[in-house]
Amino acid sequence: MALLIPSACKTEPVTGPGSTRPGDSPASISFTESIFELNDVNGGNLYPGETVTADIRIFNSGTIPGENIMLQLEIDDKLSNISGDNNILIKSLGPGESVTDSIELRVVEYGITEDTRVSAGLSIRAESSAEYVVLEDSLTVFGIKQYKRGEIPIIGLHDIEDKIELPIELSTHHFDVLCKTLKNFGYETITFRDLLDHIDYGRALP
Repeated sequence: MALLIPSACKTEPVTGPGSTRPGDSPASISFTESIFELNDVNGGNLYPGETVTADIRIFNSGTIPGENIMLQLEIDDKLSNISGDNNILIKSLGPGESVTDSIELRVVEYGITEDTRVSAGLSIRAESSAEYVVLEDSLTVFGIKQYKRGEIPIIGLHDIEDKIELPIELSTHHFDVLCKTLKNFGYETITFRDLLDHIDYGRALP
């Protein structure tokens, strides 16, 4: 189990709703202003086998300290925790204090052949408190099929018209036939960005 220590993280002044004054509402612990986000480490499109981070900021916006705060990470079966521990303990977090952490997750490398949402959640519970918060986030993973051909064919078309007037033009009907034929043979279209990502970063092609 990982341990987070508030003194090693950012501490915020106790002001506004988090401060205690005569006549204030009853003492309480609150984590409702905490943040949980999934972020793609590489940026751009997210593909199988790539890494994301679960970025956490736990903030006690209540009026009393929270003791033995347990954070539990829940991830779906298309993610794995490469940081190792799904449970984090915060021994104490005073009013107006916050702690931050980042957990590395990896998208499974095989089996995602269609665009898929992957999700994770974080539950927050403090000892001797009824406060219980669940935060969730998700990202889209772009599905891929293993590219086994040794070349990438390029089809160049000059113009597509309903009515052909020049030899270099292609009719809309024949264009539809061309697209259906390519699809029947299992070809997929890619963008130049897909090609550059494949060359520069080794990202898989459809």
